[in-house]
Amino acid sequence: MRLWAIAIWNSIPPKWWVVLAPFGAIIVAFVFWFFFGGLIIEPEDPRIDRYIAEYSKVLPKAVEGDKRSQYRVAVMLRDGRMGQKELGAALTWMERAAKDGYPPAQLALGRMHAGGIGVRQDYSAAAKWYGAAAGFGKHREAQYEFGNLYFYGRGIGQDYSEAIKWFRRAALRGHAGAQIFMGSMYEKGWGTEQNLAESYAWYRLAAAQPRKARLYRKDVNVKAILEELKPRMTRLDIKNGNRRLRELQSRIRAEN
Repeated sequence: MRLWAIAIWNSIPPKWWVVLAPFGAIIVAFVFWFFFGGLIIEPEDPRIDRYIAEYSKVLPKAVEGDKRSQYRVAVMLRDGRMGQKELGAALTWMERAAKDGYPPAQLALGRMHAGGIGVRQDYSAAAKWYGAAAGFGKHREAQYEFGNLYFYGRGIGQDYSEAIKWFRRAALRGHAGAQIFMGSMYEKGWGTEQNLAESYAWYRLAAAQPRKARLYRKDVNVKAILEELKPRMTRLDIKNGNRRLRELQSRIRAEN
């Protein structure tokens, strides 16, 4: 059998190989693609079809003026849920929902302006939308972001008194990031009188939800701060701090 194959091989004129070479290359390429193409080509995200179906469902409602649908359309376009981000269109829909007074859209629009997403970075515009969602909408995430702008003086004048006012509102609704800021501001005496017992209580609240605390303040280890804070406190401070902690926990339960 091997001798026959060798004989056939040797009987083929060399010029035929020149003619057959392109076809051979095509066959080899096809075989390679067939067996290894799946390793090279990134598979399509199966969620895309689901998002396309959802988009088709909510878009008519958005066109009719439903602010929740407008917000949902904006989010899908902003995040590229259907395969490609369309930031210009996302901004347009987000503005429509925000102007209709929808707090989640106002918060999201503020973040787009603060981060320069689909628009030139503008902290003043971010402050406008954060303020709308934080004040009228009483949106705790917007209250936290608004407090941040006052704390760092971005888009509005730096004002620790205003910062702690907005952080307090978010913190009393269980926002871990705002609770950390409250602890820090009472510890340092920023925007308020220094009060270690009050600081201790707010830090304890944040420490009770470590995952959320890390989400907002990766640079802060709340448990380590508490360990450093305790030696600076008197026994009366700790007693008052624990009493204040119970008061705040009761109020947060009532707020939520």
